[in-house]
Amino acid sequence: MALQANKKILVALDGSSQSFETIKYIGGVKLFKQEHIELVLYTVYNAMPQAYRDLGKDPQFAKVYSEVLHWEHNEKKRCEGFLEQAQVALRDAGIPASQVKVKLRKKKVGIARDIIKEAHDGYSAVMIGRRGGGLIKDIHLGSVAVKLISALTDVPLCVVGQDVPVTGKILMALDISDYARRVVDFAAATLVPHDYHLRLFHAIRSETSLPPEAEELLRSEVQSHLLHLREGLITAGVQPDLVTIRILTGIRSRAEAVIEEAVREGIGTIMMGRSGIHKISDFFIGRVSNKVIQMAKKQAVWIIT
Repeated sequence: MALQANKKILVALDGSSQSFETIKYIGGVKLFKQEHIELVLYTVYNAMPQAYRDLGKDPQFAKVYSEVLHWEHNEKKRCEGFLEQAQVALRDAGIPASQVKVKLRKKKVGIARDIIKEAHDGYSAVMIGRRGGGLIKDIHLGSVAVKLISALTDVPLCVVGQDVPVTGKILMALDISDYARRVVDFAAATLVPHDYHLRLFHAIRSETSLPPEAEELLRSEVQSHLLHLREGLITAGVQPDLVTIRILTGIRSRAEAVIEEAVREGIGTIMMGRSGIHKISDFFIGRVSNKVIQMAKKQAVWIIT
């Protein structure tokens, strides 16, 4: 799925300074300054539980009700202030106000479920901060991040870390599955007008049980696969000198290799396929995509469906 004409991106924010990292990232990336992109800043705030509203009918709980009502009001005002700051920051970064919309909603079912429901209302991508003061504290079982990654199997998702370097380079971590083709298709349809340097990257783990000739055959197959994907990007309009290939062999951890490559090359944006992220139980079984998300504290990772 590409960010096609008149498409909107859901930017999930929680009002914390950490989630402002997503705004900083958006402001620095040329992709989001296209006229046809609409950014929807979406915040779910905690509202008064129904039980407290019922207590408000009883005079003896009037004080408690009043305090909780005041808390809800302050929570809403805090989020309104944050969203206003976010709009100003995006405008200062060169994104027209007409391309930015705001949705501030009371929590209905739960923060994650509310975001997931909104995400399926015609959005072409979803963006979240890796950490937050309530939305996403970290990637661990039970967090909002895991729930979004698990549930959004049909919408591209970008998880943004802290102090992400914004450069004209993107690391495309590719395997030999159909997901690699989807990543390339997404990049071809989305990034071509912006002259990004694209690094097609694959890491082959060290397999002591394989004879040298088998490892060489595997490397040759990967090389052929990446060359084919590179040709697809060039056919789509990417300049040949902007697409490079890097294959590493004898790697202990493919996820570590991806992060190390990004750090070494000063690349802040990583794109990769979903590759097995289908449900929460899949998140900790050693899948490369999952591990990269966990390790990418200072990168923005796009998971393409």
